[in-house]
Amino acid sequence: MSGLERALARWLTDRDLMDLSDGEVLAVVDALALAIYADFSVNRFEDDAFESLVTALTWGRGGEDGPLDRPVEVARMRAGAVTTPEALDAFAANVAGRLPASALEKVYSMIVTIAVADNEIKSEEEDLLSSFAGAFGIKAERAEAIYRATLRALNKIEG
Repeated sequence: MSGLERALARWLTDRDLMDLSDGEVLAVVDALALAIYADFSVNRFEDDAFESLVTALTWGRGGEDGPLDRPVEVARMRAGAVTTPEALDAFAANVAGRLPASALEKVYSMIVTIAVADNEIKSEEEDLLSSFAGAFGIKAERAEAIYRATLRALNKIEG
């Protein structure tokens, strides 16, 4: 089982994520879409991670051509329009305002998953992580701990 598959299995059984309303799931989809566009390029690894996470989140919420399919396309377009630090901060704050506090750290870990999918972190992705940590009220030390735990779960670092 790959690191991403283990992470997905963990999130699929997490009550805080499974109990999200459709609107809250869409907020997560918005955040994940922005994560794949953070460095203004999308590669296969980031796109695969995005598709896997969105599929896991939307499983059983309408299926193919269901109510969450079209918003994924819209989220991708909205994310592509975030091109300034101010827009990034506003976007992250908007997502934070649409999610319950109990899900914020888990969503941050999902964002990290996409940011590290290609095995490198570009400065734009660092900015993304910093912006979401701030908007989610996650202190720097805790954000670093979540980052490292996510890397371990994905088999990107040991121990």
